Amino acid sequence: MNSLGPDGSFVSPPKGKPHGERKLVARQRAEIARRVLHGLPRREREMLRRFYLLGQSQQQICDEMGMERSQFLLLKSEARDRFWRLAGVLSDEERKHLPGSIS
Repeated sequence: MNSLGPDGSFVSPPKGKPHGERKLVARQRAEIARRVLHGLPRREREMLRRFYLLGQSQQQICDEMGMERSQFLLLKSEARDRFWRLAGVLSDEERKHLPGSIS
């Protein structure tokens, strides 16, 4: 199972670990991601779910959620930053260096 990396892309569990340990790490990451997603505002959670988990296009999400492209880009950036902040993965200073982050 894959999980989201700091840049919003999917990453695989660490290589070089025994298969059982990799599966455990993947399950733990998935559970953390579920908890963090449920801590996001509804609109941010829905946009991230559609884009990253369901693989919907930006245009489809904009059409179905009633957003302009600029709104989508801003919401995606804010939601992704909030996701990682809630997950406790990145400090505010580290988040400033992510692609698409708002300083």
